[in-house]
Amino acid sequence: MKLVSYFVLVILFLFQVELTPEQEVFNFVLVLLGILLLIIILVYVLLTSREE
Repeated sequence: MKLVSYFVLVILFLFQVELTPEQEVFNFVLVLLGILLLIIILVYVLLTSREE
């Protein structure tokens, strides 16, 4: 679970970086990657908890 919280902190950091108005497209891609990463982590946690 420590890895999950670490990834959440990284995503929150990316959302803070996203506030710079010059790089809208790049930031949009970062947000999409962050959301995909969250979905992958959630699926991984659900699968590992199901095995136990």
